[in-house]
Amino acid sequence: MKTVRFDKPPISFNPYNLFIEKQNDVYHKIFADGFEIGYIITRNNEWVVQMEKYILTDNDKEFLIDAAKQL
Repeated sequence: MKTVRFDKPPISFNPYNLFIEKQNDVYHKIFADGFEIGYIITRNNEWVVQMEKYILTDNDKEFLIDAAKQL
């Protein structure tokens, strides 16, 4: 599995030890603060970010999707 990590990501909720792990071509897990906090899925060439306990800004979503596309 490929992973991309960020020390100080420009994310509104200020996560610690944020990283994204590619599971397959359509699913990426998002981790922060030692826990899985969400995921990114790809459907019909559309990237969608889902979080359970954080509300994301459009900039947050764009940052996470751009990072996942690097994997």
